[in-house]
Amino acid sequence: MVGNKLFTSPGEALEYLYNNRFGENRYVLGSKYWLEVQAMLLAVSALVVYFLLIIEKAWKKRGLLLCMFGVLVVFLSFTVTKSAILGFLLGFIVMNFYLFRKLSFKRQFLFVGGALVFVLSLTLLMDLNKYEERIHEVGIEVQNVREGKFVGGTVAPRLAFIKESFRHWDEFALWGLGVTTKHRIKAWYEASDLNIAVFNNVNNTFLQYWITAGLVGLAVMIFLFFAPLYRMIKRKRFSFLILSVLLVFLVVSNSCVTLSWANSRALMLIFLAMFYFYGDMFSQLENDIPQEEKPSI
Repeated sequence: MVGNKLFTSPGEALEYLYNNRFGENRYVLGSKYWLEVQAMLLAVSALVVYFLLIIEKAWKKRGLLLCMFGVLVVFLSFTVTKSAILGFLLGFIVMNFYLFRKLSFKRQFLFVGGALVFVLSLTLLMDLNKYEERIHEVGIEVQNVREGKFVGGTVAPRLAFIKESFRHWDEFALWGLGVTTKHRIKAWYEASDLNIAVFNNVNNTFLQYWITAGLVGLAVMIFLFFAPLYRMIKRKRFSFLILSVLLVFLVVSNSCVTLSWANSRALMLIFLAMFYFYGDMFSQLENDIPQEEKPSI
């Protein structure tokens, strides 16, 4: 994407990546590779690598994992994708809430020091102006929505999709629209007064499957996302890695139709299946976190 500018002019290369949001949507192998999918995969990968960094005992491997985690977070920041970044931050907080307490005081001190150095380094690399623009954009969108104007940005149109879809709730609530879904949604949007005629998608996984297959579709989506959580509660064996990754999937799926895209469907289903069938193995991994040995008397 940046060619040899990464070596001849690193500043311009980084600015280019931020301005172009990591290349945005790309065409790969004849299919569109959506930016939201790229950001989701980066967020999940960063959380998994961070977890491995904590449970790894060999310092050499920790160094490699730390570098990989840093690269993934920087790449995620390039996307400037609100949903994936929010999902990553929520997952990161949830994971640390549990894992941080299990570390010895020495490791906690090293962790906090390393985190501060990492954050300071990131602020030097990140294009903060781009984030300020996005924050300002979201503020304007929120104000527009409060005034009943569903225009501009990316948040307002998504809310408009949902609002317009529920105006036709009686058409899909029980049995769904089946193979006519795409055509009916397009007709709704073209006749809408919310300026969304150019779109043909609800941009929400749960609502998309509800409209397509009625209550059955909605039930399937709820089962896929929440069955691993129910299983953990029933068995009283929790994995904060599972919770963290589920948060990413859940947040991103409420801003786009991840399970309708071939680029993300297989990976998400594999993860959700692993979380359900092998949840105990994830819980056991968290018991392998190195503990401080108690001095013998």
